[in-house]
Amino acid sequence: YPFAYPADSPVGRNDAGQGLTKVGRDLGVGGQYTVWLNQNYRGTARANMQIGFGESSFRAFDWAVEADQILFRENGINGYVGAGVGTGSLTLGEDTTTLKAQQVFAKGQAGVMLREKKKAYDFALYAKMGITPVETLNDSPVESGLVYYPIVGFQASVLFGDFVPPKKGKKG
Repeated sequence: YPFAYPADSPVGRNDAGQGLTKVGRDLGVGGQYTVWLNQNYRGTARANMQIGFGESSFRAFDWAVEADQILFRENGINGYVGAGVGTGSLTLGEDTTTLKAQQVFAKGQAGVMLREKKKAYDFALYAKMGITPVETLNDSPVESGLVYYPIVGFQASVLFGDFVPPKKGKKG
């Protein structure tokens, strides 16, 4: 859920972005590859695409690498916290005005994973804080400095694989 796009709008900079609509709610879909580094840590590579609802015409694509620490494992439920970094591109367009941005961001998350034998359900709350070194408005560069774009969201994933923990003392 982006608070608005952008948080420091170019509207305030010489009226460059007049006519742009705030994003409001959006929906993202994507894929991820997660590998367990050991019992307490996992790493993830993730790619996402987001589409805004309403009049904003918001579109975004990003990819990130993340690491999570497992805080507890009880009865098929894992609780974790993690962080990641990534990069992506954003577009916010109207009939006559289009703002495009390249972004780098940091992400923090906390969640739970419900494990079954061959799949798991992963639910997390996350926050992303991005900076945008490059912006264009109607394909002309905009002097933006480092504009920030805070995003808070909820993600749900279905993971497929072997989620049965290894037996203690068993090798191989």
